[in-house]
Amino acid sequence: MIDFIVIVASIEPFWDFTSLNPFVWKGLEFYPKYKKGKLIGFESDYKGLRVMLYYERIEVSNSLHKFYKGNNYSRFSYSELEKTIEIICKKFDIEARFWEIKKMEFGFVIVTPKPAVEYLNFFFQYKGNDFEKMKDKKTEYGRKCYMYAYALKVYAKSLQTKIMDNVVIPDDNLRIEFYYNEKRKLPKAIKTLNDLLDREKFKELFNELYQAFTIVVYKDEVDHSNSTNEERLLFYASLNPDFLRFEEKINKGAVKTIKSKIKQLRERFLKKKFKLWFLKSLKTKYIDLYCS
Repeated sequence: MIDFIVIVASIEPFWDFTSLNPFVWKGLEFYPKYKKGKLIGFESDYKGLRVMLYYERIEVSNSLHKFYKGNNYSRFSYSELEKTIEIICKKFDIEARFWEIKKMEFGFVIVTPKPAVEYLNFFFQYKGNDFEKMKDKKTEYGRKCYMYAYALKVYAKSLQTKIMDNVVIPDDNLRIEFYYNEKRKLPKAIKTLNDLLDREKFKELFNELYQAFTIVVYKDEVDHSNSTNEERLLFYASLNPDFLRFEEKINKGAVKTIKSKIKQLRERFLKKKFKLWFLKSLKTKYIDLYCS
């Protein structure tokens, strides 16, 4: 469900901001935090959550899933998310409606018939942008498509946990995420933690994720029967990300027409077996977590 998050709330200053002395607040030890040699606030850790106190606001960030479960690869249901929000609000004595969401990751894990890593290449493009490789040094563990204010991510959770946490989990766990990098991209109904506690509003997160993945171009099985040689050449050329970039340089006036032809060919040639299975799996998993 909700993994990484950044939330902020207004507070009344209660310490001397010119002092560099550590202090204890809400049972947490806070230490001065500097940027380029200048004091910017005070930092603490609350069970893996990063807590920053600025002059008139508090900022909490990191994984809600990991905070509540101790890891971010186990099952994390909607009811557990509700309890997590309740704990945070009680800890800092700030109501959910006053916590503004700045950034957030929404997603979940689906179980694949084969190892999840074998499905990464199925994710090709979103709104004309290629899915790029997610790497840690030389190990590829996922695919991502970054837009200006948000991103779509798909990765083999087993590879990620092995790399990041040195933990082994089943290799059939495929993690799907919609990452909101800016608050303006969040669904209109979702602005505060309190909105996440409203089940009708919460559904908007899944609707946006689901709709985004319905328009992803998947490298599914190909059926190019009754096609011409020219059509096949154009179709396979379009699978090379450099093809359209090169055409835009030397044949810019015709690119719009070429793109239109490519879209038509993909509709004809690409089977939708994987896409249909994948979208159905998203719905099934969401219902499972949302209703528990």
